[in-house]
Amino acid sequence: MVSYVGGDGSCSRWEGKQFPAENCGTHPVGLKAPNRWGLYDMLGNVTEWTWDWKGAYPLGAATDPLGDAPNMYRVRRGCSWSSYASSCRLAARGGGELLERQDNVGLRPVRSAP
Repeated sequence: MVSYVGGDGSCSRWEGKQFPAENCGTHPVGLKAPNRWGLYDMLGNVTEWTWDWKGAYPLGAATDPLGDAPNMYRVRRGCSWSSYASSCRLAARGGGELLERQDNVGLRPVRSAP
């Protein structure tokens, strides 16, 4: 991926950006309103790694499928600050290599209730 962000966070070198903006990149969590479950920044900050393996889902109904057998690819969901609005939805499902690093991909640590 080509980074359009200068060292100062400037978008000045990003000619193909969807909307005018002076700054690109992530922002601190909690600056926008939470969704109806109280979760902040589920869309538009960073695309998020998930526990699922990249691969086909099983045929038929399934609850929380994990994808194919373990491989080199994990699922990434959502969208980031560099995504087009038309593809920015929670159901968006892509993948990437486990060792791959990008400036628009992150991780959301969670814990289960005791």
